Amino acid sequence: MLRSASRHSWPLAAAAAGTEFCMKDAEGNIGLYVLQVKSTAMPDLAFLTGDLTVWRNAA
Repeated sequence: MLRSASRHSWPLAAAAAGTEFCMKDAEGNIGLYVLQVKSTAMPDLAFLTGDLTVWRNAA
């Protein structure tokens, strides 16, 4: 599903609050990908987390 998504780039600052990407593939499945930046105790260190939920087409 992610492979067929169009390619874009977003600044990481936009992902801090949680950026959501909604996509639909050729089979009618719908996916929601949430990208977030998680901070750590060290001020200059953070990491990305991503969560993908897919709803399959029942037809």
